[in-house]
Amino acid sequence: MLTVRLAEPQFEGQTKEILGTSAVRAIVAKVVEDEITARLNSANRNDKAQSALLLEKIVSEMKSRISARVHKETQRRKNALETSSMPTKLADCRTDDVGRSELFIVEGDSALGTAKLARSSDFQALLPIRGKILNVQKASVGDMLSNAECAALIQVVGAGSAAASTSTPPATAR
Repeated sequence: MLTVRLAEPQFEGQTKEILGTSAVRAIVAKVVEDEITARLNSANRNDKAQSALLLEKIVSEMKSRISARVHKETQRRKNALETSSMPTKLADCRTDDVGRSELFIVEGDSALGTAKLARSSDFQALLPIRGKILNVQKASVGDMLSNAECAALIQVVGAGSAAASTSTPPATAR
């Protein structure tokens, strides 16, 4: 526990939990760092036991935060990408042999009609997308996953996203 008394303290945020006075914050950080370092490096048996308990708690909390973050991201990706079927606008092919199949990405539904007439439906699948889609090099992962065209492409190809791949690629992925 640490108590600091100031004439006019400044705090960050609405909850007023973080001291905003930078000069005092630096002094408090230095004092806390020195005391924790001394406690962690102490040869005293009680200090060693307390240090071990503190380090166990820190590691446990870190693992808990990482696990919660991974679970949240996984759920978000599942909602964005994983469904039991392919996008409705995909004109799928008849083969299940991924090595033999091809995916043609065409611009819009008008091109889809012409391409359907020219394709070999045994091994050529068609996916119409609307014109120029999101530039994913400049967009965030969240924006990319929420974009319908990008999500459809990722789902049809069965590739997952750069952040993490889907757990089970679709059976007829191209």
